[in-house]
Amino acid sequence: MRAKQLSAILFFLLGCSATAQAADANQASVQFGPQSFLWREFGDTGGRLLQEQGARFSVGAAFDNFRREDSGVLYNVNGKIYLGSVDYDGQTQSGTPATTDVSYLGLNIELQGGYRFGRRVGVDVFGALGIDEWIRSIADGRAANGTTVYGYEEYYTILYGKAGLGFFQLLDGWRYMLQGGVKMPLATSEHVDLGSGVDLEPGLKPSAFANFQFDFGSGRHDRFGVALYYDSYRFSRSDPELLTYGGSTYLVVQPRSHMDVYGLRLSYYFL
Repeated sequence: MRAKQLSAILFFLLGCSATAQAADANQASVQFGPQSFLWREFGDTGGRLLQEQGARFSVGAAFDNFRREDSGVLYNVNGKIYLGSVDYDGQTQSGTPATTDVSYLGLNIELQGGYRFGRRVGVDVFGALGIDEWIRSIADGRAANGTTVYGYEEYYTILYGKAGLGFFQLLDGWRYMLQGGVKMPLATSEHVDLGSGVDLEPGLKPSAFANFQFDFGSGRHDRFGVALYYDSYRFSRSDPELLTYGGSTYLVVQPRSHMDVYGLRLSYYFL
């Protein structure tokens, strides 16, 4: 599936969510905060090929009804932009160690739905559908032997689903919520913008996510929130594809890859 098709499906679902009930519990927020980002790739024998690590920053918005105090349907529509430059510690095709910088710019949109059991304290059951698109820009770098390593760009599009459980407690002046579960890519696309260009499909593997959030304030007064969260992807090795570059043809793959993100999110509720 192409990125535009995936985006169209998700935006249709986002539009449907606008008709949701429990208007008295609706809340809108703007969100921002730092992330600690880690990307690793592994060879067929299990050895690490490269590691990218560093700080990124995200800013976004959300509309949900997680303020509701009784049992019933839950929804959460959220989107964010994230960006940052991280350190790259990898190797050339010949295995010579190489270092450079990698810049990320991405967009994530997610629609969450579920059901709440309990009144002011209880359990949430939920699922989600999301789309994640990012540009991975690898800068020119230098190998350990002094030669220049030329960079390139990769474009990722991931359609994913989530399933999880949550525990919540709502009090007069504050509330907290703990969520966790499994995240699964449903469709993947990676375009390598190098030479003639090539399209790869990283393999689908499950991963984990978690979110621990405190909100302060009540009713329609100014309210603030702070959350610690963990997010991740796991991709298995892609099928090989042919790439033409510099007059030569290469067989390329996306190795087995792990992404882990630890973040701090600050929220301001204006509804």
